[in-house]
Amino acid sequence: MRDVRLHYAALDVDGRYALASATVEVVTAPAWQLDADPNEFTAIEAAVTAALEGSCTVLATLVVQTEQEPGPVVCGWRIKHGWLHGMKPTTMQAAVQPCASSPAPTARAYPAPFLPDPSVTG
Repeated sequence: MRDVRLHYAALDVDGRYALASATVEVVTAPAWQLDADPNEFTAIEAAVTAALEGSCTVLATLVVQTEQEPGPVVCGWRIKHGWLHGMKPTTMQAAVQPCASSPAPTARAYPAPFLPDPSVTG
């Protein structure tokens, strides 16, 4: 079992910011199962859907964070032109770097998995 944290942030065409987050518990044995607070997960789902549609969103990101030893691990996608585009680890590392005075551990960033765009590959 592993807890995964999803973070969403967006800027809409009116200059307003939208934020959403959800904790998802991932169980892999005996079969894959995801468990999350339905309200949190619905907020993420609606926000990502609106960003993918794109008519009201200027910029959106989706970040996934897992807790692993020796510290958190993150990857993320920018949502633009109707799809999720993996962010470079250097970009993610800069985005999640804690402030100098923060006791928070520094997350390790890795390349986001490639998600083929079905409108191109379909």
